[in-house]
Amino acid sequence: MSENNTVLVMTDSDIIDAIGGTGAVASIFDITSASVSEWREKGIPKARRQTLALMFPGKVPESWRPQLPPSAEQAA
Repeated sequence: MSENNTVLVMTDSDIIDAIGGTGAVASIFDITSASVSEWREKGIPKARRQTLALMFPGKVPESWRPQLPPSAEQAA
């Protein structure tokens, strides 16, 4: 009997849909729906990905979160 090791990979288009669709994402950034529609094909820009990761932590990949430098306490 084989195990099912399927990994779910969400595309940028899937993530836009999970957040509420093209219009909702456009409203978040105060940009046109046409711009967000373009992201579905070309990908969501890195800075926008990081913003979405902070706003919707359960709906976007953890890898999208901004990498913060270690605090002075952690570095010591």
